[in-house]
Amino acid sequence: MLSSQKESEFLYKGIPCIRFGDKWAILSPYSRRVAVIDDSITKEVAQRLDIFEFFGTPSSLGPSNPDHFDITILNTSACNLYCRYCFVSGGTASDYMSNEIAERGIRQCIELTPRHIGTVSFFGGEPTMNVPLIKFAVDFVRSHETEWKKQFSFSITTNGVMPASTLDYLIDAGFCFTVSSDGLPEIQNHQRPGKNNAPSAEYVAHTIKVLAENKIPFKVRCTVCDRYVDKMAENVEYFHSLGARIVHFEPVTYAGRGYCLDDTSLKKPPAERFVKEFEKALVIAEDLDIKLMNAAFMNFLIPSMIFCDSHTNSRFVLTYDGQLSRCLEIQDASHELASYGILSGIDDMDEDKILNNKKLFNFRSEAERGCGSCFGKYTCGGGCPVRNIRATGYPNIVGKYECYITRRLLRSVLSRIVESTVRNSTVIDTYKGTTIYDMDIPFFLWMKNLEGYNPRQILSVKIG
Repeated sequence: MLSSQKESEFLYKGIPCIRFGDKWAILSPYSRRVAVIDDSITKEVAQRLDIFEFFGTPSSLGPSNPDHFDITILNTSACNLYCRYCFVSGGTASDYMSNEIAERGIRQCIELTPRHIGTVSFFGGEPTMNVPLIKFAVDFVRSHETEWKKQFSFSITTNGVMPASTLDYLIDAGFCFTVSSDGLPEIQNHQRPGKNNAPSAEYVAHTIKVLAENKIPFKVRCTVCDRYVDKMAENVEYFHSLGARIVHFEPVTYAGRGYCLDDTSLKKPPAERFVKEFEKALVIAEDLDIKLMNAAFMNFLIPSMIFCDSHTNSRFVLTYDGQLSRCLEIQDASHELASYGILSGIDDMDEDKILNNKKLFNFRSEAERGCGSCFGKYTCGGGCPVRNIRATGYPNIVGKYECYITRRLLRSVLSRIVESTVRNSTVIDTYKGTTIYDMDIPFFLWMKNLEGYNPRQILSVKIG
């Protein structure tokens, strides 16, 4: 009997079940259907749900398409901004990847993966500080696509401050973009200033406008600190005014320069406050037809045992000094977690070291390790192992802060999905107090979707 269930959300046969008014709702990411149940799940009702393919097995390959892989190239540690909380301390040093390292690393990754759909991503530092390497890597990959029998796309994570000629090249080359911006000029200029504390907001706003005007697939990644947590809804309006249509909010990470907690404005916002302000932002996003995303719910449609696809050989991270890492944060051997995250040099990459690495297995987090019957365990996937280590000292134990945000935001989002489904979707079956609908996911919720998984497809939204 569901009426005797003490918690308002739990896991039923591997999928979320939540209280919905005086009823219960079961949401299946496998069949993309919702069942609203009056009181109890009898054996007959469970069999009925099975007929409609409600149940499945979470992936052991992480939240990615089984045939997709990503080669992330950390082409420089240099940066033209000096973000106060930068989790990789970008710009503190100025190391640059050579063409030779890029070529050898890419070749090794190609030899290691049997997958066919690849994305070559560029990350830093600020990757546009090493444009010659980007151009070399793009030309090299394109010239070997046929030989390798693989299909490639290209993406970049950038702070948005670059010469017009660089932006034009990236657009012409068909790149997808993630633009790191903290929004309103007062926030951007405080948290993400240029060298010597120079303002950066105007340059980033221009880049976003150019991308929007040219209908280039992009999203904005916005870091939320304590001082400005109540500006999230206003930031949605600001990004909308620039033409952005996908905004990703996350609390600040305590790593790199983010360790410097003497600046209280850079503290993490209280978890309950972050959730409250995110929910306010969702209301604005719905009105403006903007999609919002957060790690708490973005993997809901692709249930997985593991949060990070870097830990399932779906992503290879090549560092500027010729190492293979499993984390964007762990960029060289001097990092405090290098003994966990640096797997080998690119010349030592082989199947045993990379694909069957015991160190990698011990470092990753998994949903089965201590999450019990939590309704979000296969959306969370055990959380980011690096964040877990910082919070609890263990890669497989999620911190209370992250867990609270995941549970509350996911609960809020699932409730919105049920409400939208009941209001807008067609009933496909009724049986003994159970009504089954095709799932209707509101437009303003951004989630990964395995069908046609491609960066250009998942980032593309209607503009205008």
